[in-house]
Amino acid sequence: MKKSKITNLIKELIELCDKYGLGDPFASGRAREIVLSSGLGQNIGEVLAECDAFTYDEDGNREEFEYKTSLGSTFKYNESKKATWDETYKKLKKKITGNKYHYYAKFSKRMDIKEVYYIDGETVFEILIPKLEERYNTLNNVKSSKNLRDRRLYTMMSVRDIKEFGKVFNLDLLIKKQDSPIEEVIDAIVNLIDVFKEEGLGDPFGAGRTREAILAEFLDHNIGNDLSGEDAYDENGNEFEYKTGFDFNGRYEVSTFPTWEEQEKYLLNEKIGYYKFHYYATFNRKYEIQKVYRISGEKANKVLIPKFKKFYKRDKKNLASQTLTANMYVNDIREHGELIFLSKVANR
Repeated sequence: MKKSKITNLIKELIELCDKYGLGDPFASGRAREIVLSSGLGQNIGEVLAECDAFTYDEDGNREEFEYKTSLGSTFKYNESKKATWDETYKKLKKKITGNKYHYYAKFSKRMDIKEVYYIDGETVFEILIPKLEERYNTLNNVKSSKNLRDRRLYTMMSVRDIKEFGKVFNLDLLIKKQDSPIEEVIDAIVNLIDVFKEEGLGDPFGAGRTREAILAEFLDHNIGNDLSGEDAYDENGNEFEYKTGFDFNGRYEVSTFPTWEEQEKYLLNEKIGYYKFHYYATFNRKYEIQKVYRISGEKANKVLIPKFKKFYKRDKKNLASQTLTANMYVNDIREHGELIFLSKVANR
């Protein structure tokens, strides 16, 4: 494979999405939403908008829809929390019932729509509101961890509820790809999936995977095949950790152990200190690299282990049900890291 092939395919897809006003195809679930909106003949909403898609009825009234898409059977709602339950309830009701229908679509890994159910917004609200209220009260009553108070409300729409209250959408009514005005976008999405599969790179629409692939090409690394192992490695067998995003911050989430001694040993020898370098790269919205820093595994240990230890000691009672987290903040990166690339635009 030519070294620039992945990057060129990603760039092509981004340009096509810009052409049709479809937003970032690599935002969480966005590619599936693009394919689903095309099949349903609906207009896709802006990224992070109150609705995922919309149409206009015969009288010109706008109708809005919520999409929940998955490769499996997990359909998650992740909502913001207000200061009081009354405020939260009003906000949730407006958002959930503001969508005429909520669509639940199951996809294959190659972006084929396998199954679609839909439920009206009022019914969705009645199903979800008891679960969201329970979550709200749980967060407010937790005293052992201050940061839990700021977490978002989330719940699942179960497959049982979907099948009990939902209606099956007849897949024969989906608009065929060749009849879609965005046929070339869908082709580009599927092509990228196929190339990633051929190269053993996983899902290009998985969290951060596209940025990792671009960074690996840029650094002349090989991207790791195992999503739970190293992010990349070089021809000498050195392994690397990548942290990529649109801002400068490296968040680490690791498995927990019964004692701090076991935890520290894991961090030193199998996780943080195991990698020769940790790379921190920022991108612009066109997925062009702006800055790249690197920090040795040894230095990363010195910065991160005290943070992990503080979290471990503070939240020891809750660790059985959560991961251990720490952040490599921008000031840490600048102080301990080596700047190895700075784009001309970022340098202005």
